[in-house]
Amino acid sequence: MKEIKESRLLIVIPLLFVLEINLISCGKSNVIFDEEFIFPVDVTPTDSDTTTIPTPKEPIKFSELKVGKATDVVYSARNFIIEETERDGRRFLRISKDLGNTWKEFENTYGDLVYFHIFSTGDMLFATMNWCYYIDKDLTAIYPSQVFDYNGNVFQPIAKEYFFQVGDCKNLIWKIEDTEIIVWGDYHASSWDANYVSRVWYSADYGKTVKCAINFNETKIDGKVQKCRHTHGVRFDKFDKVFYVMTGDNASQSQLIKGTYNPQNDTWDFKRLGSGNNYKFASVYFDKEYAYLVTDYTTKSTQSGIIKCKKDSLFDSSKFDYLYMNDENRALLCCEFDMNGNHVLMPDGTGKTFIYYARDNYDFKKIPLSKSGYIIGFTSPNYNGDVYARIDTYPFNIYHNFNFTQSMRNSGVLDYMDIKEPKTLYFDEDFFFNYQYE
Repeated sequence: MKEIKESRLLIVIPLLFVLEINLISCGKSNVIFDEEFIFPVDVTPTDSDTTTIPTPKEPIKFSELKVGKATDVVYSARNFIIEETERDGRRFLRISKDLGNTWKEFENTYGDLVYFHIFSTGDMLFATMNWCYYIDKDLTAIYPSQVFDYNGNVFQPIAKEYFFQVGDCKNLIWKIEDTEIIVWGDYHASSWDANYVSRVWYSADYGKTVKCAINFNETKIDGKVQKCRHTHGVRFDKFDKVFYVMTGDNASQSQLIKGTYNPQNDTWDFKRLGSGNNYKFASVYFDKEYAYLVTDYTTKSTQSGIIKCKKDSLFDSSKFDYLYMNDENRALLCCEFDMNGNHVLMPDGTGKTFIYYARDNYDFKKIPLSKSGYIIGFTSPNYNGDVYARIDTYPFNIYHNFNFTQSMRNSGVLDYMDIKEPKTLYFDEDFFFNYQYE
């Protein structure tokens, strides 16, 4: 399998993040914590694509992440797998609703795929660099979405700009009353272009219509337009039924915004909770009382790590309490977790050829990669427990999508994404926090 070029990527963005942090702790472990991690195993690691969950017997060392071989998978969640393939110079989008047993194929005449979402109904939304499309749950056909800018006019994209690219490719199901809604922020790594404006998009009708909730060149929040380079991510607090938007990158562009959506009249209300270097976040999660924030701090004066704060105190950075402090003060961007206590945390940026790993706590240790490059994205786990990731290998812009779950298991973490009850998994990411912090 040849390495995949940039047009065939996991739906993530270069150099920054896909933002999922594991703040869970599901029971204790007998794992030995020293220079390397010790895990039980009864098989010899292989490069097989087949996901296996062997019964633990004898310990081996987890001292290196064995990066798996390239796949065609660009997205996966629940029982769905989506691939992009090439034949005779043509590109094809292949969709499976039964974890790869059967496939429906569409020719991709639309362009580079930069975003996917699968609704609870099975309907899908996907985006290219400058437009959105939806696919009905029966996979009958691909239809163009109606896309409207903040002013209500039909969106007018600028050529060669990525207006729908995301920094977060998790497939999360959010509902307000009886309305299922997806909200995402546009992240474009090359967005220093003077004509580029980051936006927050949403769809409340299963992808048929996509609307702009925030245009950072027009929308006044607390009476002020505050521009940003790009949107880091959007998260939903299911307890309070509100959304949180995180932006960056410099002090004037970094902000944490709280948003409320009214499905009855299709309107938004936003409030800025804070801005500046202390409000540059990669992701945020919630329980009934607290928010848990992953920092994207990049200045020496701000300590990077994982922050816990009461939700009603988020406007006051002096109330931030650190659950984890990164001893090298690196920006923390890409994270992944499972229900077995495995915590994987990604450092920011080029040249970081390692991951951070911890078991049942926040005592993260560096684990080098077997392949020269850096990991920059994750999908949600599917019902097999498979998470797919992307690695940017040297020389840069040679992208390699691989089965991260199988790579972790082949490297010694045999219970990584060992899903006991798959249909309860990741529909509700805060499920994990309730166990740790109750």
